[in-house]
Amino acid sequence: MKWPPTLLILLFSACEEVIQLEPTAAPPRLIIDALLRAEDSGEIQSWKVQVSLTDGFFGEIPVTRLKQISMGGRFFLELEEGTGVYELPTTGTPIDTSEGDILIQVSHEDQFYLAFSEYFLSTDFSVQYLGLFDQAHTVNVSFEDDPEERNFYLFDFGQGEYYMTDDEFYNGETHSFRYTYLRQLETGDQVDVSLLGSDAALNNYMTQLVDQARKEFGPFETPTSTVRGNFINATEIDNINSFDNVNSPNNYALGYFAVMEEVKQTFVVE
Repeated sequence: MKWPPTLLILLFSACEEVIQLEPTAAPPRLIIDALLRAEDSGEIQSWKVQVSLTDGFFGEIPVTRLKQISMGGRFFLELEEGTGVYELPTTGTPIDTSEGDILIQVSHEDQFYLAFSEYFLSTDFSVQYLGLFDQAHTVNVSFEDDPEERNFYLFDFGQGEYYMTDDEFYNGETHSFRYTYLRQLETGDQVDVSLLGSDAALNNYMTQLVDQARKEFGPFETPTSTVRGNFINATEIDNINSFDNVNSPNNYALGYFAVMEEVKQTFVVE
């Protein structure tokens, strides 16, 4: 049967109904940004941790205060009340990064979180500005001396531009690649590039963050902040060597803890 065009319009119009969706408000979740950089094989610099809370589906991320945060037996201090930024003072006994995992402990309200990290070594590299290609600034990056063992690396090109790689196919060899900046650079700019030590888990975490940050999310898609890091909720753990007696495995903090050696290079935009 063939329906008249006018009747089709009436039928489809009658099926339309405006509805309002109320997103379910999830409980606030603690976010701990603890990617710590060190130079000169672990010599402590100014190490800072940023903490905040998730706030609903479309809300802004507010800062929060901790009861306590410590690493290697030393305590972080809040730089300025209400900022959510905690710094490890440079005075006192240095933290040993030479062997074993480094432990960070965070107390927030009535919850206790912890995470482990080894000290991830970096390596030497060079960066050369190549010029504009298709209106985008491009550089050539070369590894000077990639160690023989399997290594993972995290490049920080500034302002949220990251590149993750591992030496599976160039282990112990000279390796170079081109990187094209997403942002606009100006002639005469001095641009810093950092090479950070990493591992497979951290590279995977950063890859997920970068992938999600480059997407436009609709109201039913997962926001970037839900990418799970390496913090666990240890509030109900009575034995630090046994994590199978936690009654609420989904009650974890977002964010990541890692201690990474940082090597820097600078180039000038011509």
